[in-house]
Amino acid sequence: MDLVAFPAKHRIVGTHLGCRWPQVRDRSACGACGHEGLSQLEDDMLDALRRFQHVLPRNKRKVAGRMPSKGLCKGCTLGLTTDYKFGGPGTPVVSKATRAHPKLVQVLCRGCRAACPDFKFTSIQVNVNTKYKMHTDGFDAGPSRMVALGDFSRGRLWLHASRNNSWRLVDVRNTWIAFDGREFHLTEEWQGSERYSLVFFTNHLWDQLGPEEQHQLGELGFPWPETADVFPEEISWPDERQHAAMRSWRWLQLRRASRRLLQGTEEARRICAGAEASE
Repeated sequence: MDLVAFPAKHRIVGTHLGCRWPQVRDRSACGACGHEGLSQLEDDMLDALRRFQHVLPRNKRKVAGRMPSKGLCKGCTLGLTTDYKFGGPGTPVVSKATRAHPKLVQVLCRGCRAACPDFKFTSIQVNVNTKYKMHTDGFDAGPSRMVALGDFSRGRLWLHASRNNSWRLVDVRNTWIAFDGREFHLTEEWQGSERYSLVFFTNHLWDQLGPEEQHQLGELGFPWPETADVFPEEISWPDERQHAAMRSWRWLQLRRASRRLLQGTEEARRICAGAEASE
C-alpha cells in the first residue's frame, strides 16, 4: 500500500487504498464534523492529550525508547487490545485505559473520523515523547492512520517499502498519513518539549470481540470495520523481511553521512577561500 499524506493546515488529499477516500477535502469546512474545521479538532485533541498525559502509563513496549532530556516516554492503547494472559493468539478485550479515560477516547475518535471520514478502526496507540526503534505492527488487520501533535520540529517517520526495499522520510507533524503498519518503520529524533503521536488501526481480533463490547466502543466513537476494510491478503513475516530492511537502512545512513561529510568539506573550502581573499 502506498503512503498518502494529508497536510493538516490546508486540505486532505487521498487515493483509493482499500477504503473509500475523498479526492479533496477542504480543512476549513469539513462536512463530517459539522461547522468546525479540522484544525480546531486537532487543537482539541492536543488539549486533551496535554490534560491526560500525566496519568498515562510508561510505554513498556520493547521497541519504545526515550529521547535524552525529554522526560519519561509514555503510551497506551485505547479501544480494542489483545490479552495474552492465556497464551495462543490472545483474547480480544477493551483496554483498561479506555475505561479509565473515556473523554480522551471520544476526542481522539472524533478527530480521526473528521480527518478520515471513511476510515474504520478499532484501536488507538497513544505515544508521548516516544522514539520508536525499527519495528513492525505485525498484527494489524488493516491500514493505519497517523498524526503527530505538539511543540516540536523534525520527529518524522521513516517508512520501509518491502516491495522495492526502499526507505522514505515522511512528515507527520500536524499531518495525517496513511500507511501499512506491517512494514518496518521508526521515529526520527526531534527537537522540542513535547511530541504526541497517534496511530489509529484495526486489531487482528477485530471480528472476535463480543457484541456488547463492540457497542460500548461504538458509543465512544470507534467506527467498527467490516471485511472490506481489512487487508485482503497477508504479508510475509517480519523475520523474513528484516535482513533486507536492515541492510538498506545501513546503506541509507552511510549515504547520508557521506553527503554531510562532502557538504562540510565544501563549506570548509569556501571559508578558507574567503579567508585567503581577505588577506
